[in-house]
Amino acid sequence: MISDEIHCDLTIPGQEYIPFAPVSESCRNNSITCIAPTKAFNLAGLYLSEGRQYGENGNSFIRMNIACPRSRLEDGLKRLVEGIRVYEEWVLANC
Repeated sequence: MISDEIHCDLTIPGQEYIPFAPVSESCRNNSITCIAPTKAFNLAGLYLSEGRQYGENGNSFIRMNIACPRSRLEDGLKRLVEGIRVYEEWVLANC
């Protein structure tokens, strides 16, 4: 599931924003949350951006904001490693 939560801070007055990923263990383990930190401050999931936005030298890199509690960073890094593993398995099975 890809959850586009780029405008998560825009809610009906009196209503609370509920991110998709933390709704359940299944949602957390089977989703990618897309947000734009410049538009919203959403704490659900792992947020990566292209390194090239910081110049040509960043073309081979990704950027991850680590301004968060250590536990959230560790969880995010584990999810990144698992996502890469799943992607590599998919590539091998489909090529």
